[in-house]
Amino acid sequence: WIGRSCSLCGSWRRRRRKYPWHRQLSSSYHMGVPVPTLGLSSVLCAVVLTLALARNECPEHAGDGYDELMEYARSRKEASDASEAMACFKKAAEADRRRPEPWLNVGELYKLAGRLEEAEVALRKCVSLGPTWPLAHFNLANVLKDLDRNEESLAAYQEALELDPPFKAAIFNNMALVHGTLNQNDLVIASYEKAMRIDPRVPETHNNLASYYQAVGDMTNAVKHYKQAVQLKPDKGFLLNLAYALGAKGETAESLKVYMKTIEMFPDYALAYYNLGTSLMGEERYAESEYCYRWAVKLDGTRADYYNNLATVVGASGATHEVMEIYDIVLRLHPGHETAYCNMYHTKHEICDWSNVDSHLKKVVAIVNRQLKEGRVPTVRAFHALAYAVSADFVRRLSEAWSSLAEKEALMMVPKNFAFPMPPTSPAPRRIRVGYTSSDLKKQHPVAHLVTLLLFSGSLSCNDAAV
Repeated sequence: WIGRSCSLCGSWRRRRRKYPWHRQLSSSYHMGVPVPTLGLSSVLCAVVLTLALARNECPEHAGDGYDELMEYARSRKEASDASEAMACFKKAAEADRRRPEPWLNVGELYKLAGRLEEAEVALRKCVSLGPTWPLAHFNLANVLKDLDRNEESLAAYQEALELDPPFKAAIFNNMALVHGTLNQNDLVIASYEKAMRIDPRVPETHNNLASYYQAVGDMTNAVKHYKQAVQLKPDKGFLLNLAYALGAKGETAESLKVYMKTIEMFPDYALAYYNLGTSLMGEERYAESEYCYRWAVKLDGTRADYYNNLATVVGASGATHEVMEIYDIVLRLHPGHETAYCNMYHTKHEICDWSNVDSHLKKVVAIVNRQLKEGRVPTVRAFHALAYAVSADFVRRLSEAWSSLAEKEALMMVPKNFAFPMPPTSPAPRRIRVGYTSSDLKKQHPVAHLVTLLLFSGSLSCNDAAV
C-alpha cells in the first residue's frame, strides 16, 4: 500500500481542513515485494532513487543467464539498492528478450524514483511482451493515473479486469480514485461497492470510500467506513481519519478519545499530537493544546506547520516575544509559508513593532491577492485587515471570500431535502428575533463581545440556554 498524509495547518486566525489519507493499491502489494522504506519524505526519496538509478552498472558476479540475473536483481531490489537492481533487470531483459518480468520491475523502480515517463515506456514494453498478464496492465494504469492521463488509465484498468485477475478489488479501488478525479461521483461509489463485494476485508477500500463521503459532506457514512477500516486494521492513518471525521460530525469527545488511543498505540507519531493539539485548540483548551504541539515539534522538528500552530497557542497566552521566535523558525523551515508570514505580521501589530511595517504589509497584500485570484482561502481575516493600512475594496474582497466559505460549510451541515421553517406571517410576531452564529464565536473572540453588547442577550457557550 502506498499512502500519503496531508496534515492540518490551522489557527484561530485561519482554519484549514484536515485532509484524509487516500491510499492507492500498489503493484508491489500483489507481487509480494515490499516497497523500499528509506525513512525520507516522498519527494526526497524520489531524488535519492533518481540519483541512484544514474549509476547503472550490473556487477560481473551477478552472472550472465536470465534466471541468475533476475534472482540477483530481486535481491538488490529487496535490499533497496535501486542502482544495481535496475541495471541487472535491464541486463536480464537483454538476456531473454521474450520475457516481460524484467520490464515490470524496471517500470516499478522508475515509478518509485518519480520518473513516470520512463516508467510508462518500460511498462508498455512489458505489456507488449505479456499482453495476457493482468499485472502489467494494472501497473501501467497506475503510472498513467499518476501522469493525470485519467481516461487512458481507466482503459488500462479495464483491460486488466478483462483478464480476470485475482486482485479485482484493487483494480476497482484504484478506478474509484480516477473517477473521483474526473468528478464522476456515481462511478466512484459504484467502484468502491464492487471492490467491497469482491473482498470486504480490505481496509483501504473502506478508508478511501470514507474519504470520498467526507469530501462530499456525508460525515455519517464517512464515520461508518472509517470505523470499518480501523476494525480491519488499526492503522495510524485510519485512526487519524476517524478522529477527524468524528470531530467534523460534532462528536468531539469521541474524536479526542480516538486521538488519545492513536497516541497510546503510536507514541512517536508526531502527526497524532499535532492533530490532537488542533482539536484541543478549537475547544479553547490552550494549555493542553500547547503541550501536544510541543511534543509534535519535539518528535518532528522539520514540519513548519507544527511550529506555526504552536505559535498560535503560545500567542493566546500572551507570550508574544516567544511567538515571534517561533515564527522565525517556521519561516526558516518554509520561507514561503503564507499563514506564518501573515500571522507574524499581525503579531507585530499586537506588540506595536513597526519595523519594516510597509514592506511586510506589501508582502501580506500580495499573498492575499494571489490567494483570492486562485480561489484559495485567504490567510487574513477581514476584521484583522481593518487594523491595516489597506483599501476598503481589499477588506470587501476578503469579507466576500470568507462569507463564501462560511456559506459552503454551512450548506454541508444541512441534511438533504431539509426545508427551513418560515415564521408565520399572521398574526404578526410581537418581537423581532435577531441571532448571530459563527463557527469560532468563542468567549475571547472580539466579535462575541460586540454581539453580546448589541443584542443584550447572547450565548458564548453551547451549553448556555440564553440564545
